[in-house]
Amino acid sequence: MASSKASHEPTVDLVHQVRRALEKGALPADALSSRGIAALLGQSTSVVYHRWGSLDGLLFAVATSGFDELATKLETLLTEKRGAKKVAEAYVSFALDRPALYALMTERPFDADALRAGGITAKRPSATRVTKALAASLGLKGGKNDDPDEADDARLFHAALHGLAVLPGDREAALRAARRLVKRLG
Repeated sequence: MASSKASHEPTVDLVHQVRRALEKGALPADALSSRGIAALLGQSTSVVYHRWGSLDGLLFAVATSGFDELATKLETLLTEKRGAKKVAEAYVSFALDRPALYALMTERPFDADALRAGGITAKRPSATRVTKALAASLGLKGGKNDDPDEADDARLFHAALHGLAVLPGDREAALRAARRLVKRLG
């Protein structure tokens, strides 16, 4: 097996290497295979299975890191009291700036049984923090145990922003629509 710097880095660094490659377009969707990722990392395919149990395990970790970054960005905007428009813009910008990562986060059907067998208990990367931050930007609670109407409104806001992020069109149109959405909801 070829030795490289990546082989000596902690697992989290390998997740970030894969994520950065997705974000920069250096790892196209058709290369999201054990071989494609191993080649990117300068490793054999065994690195994927040894460290994550499966390709899904690695991609799950990458998707989860994307949700964590997005949630942290939105939460920071809330802490800074930047308002719902800035939060909505940040969500749409995140998706537009990282289309391959965003697609992995929101579209890939992960095999829950294989993940559990590999010691990963979640069924999907969690968007809960993202939804809660979006809800908070509108003054909604948006959690499962809160007012069901507010929880639904939070999910609708999240769904609308997701739709704006993935619809064909230009960036300015998507951001303008996100701002208009907040204005209509407010």
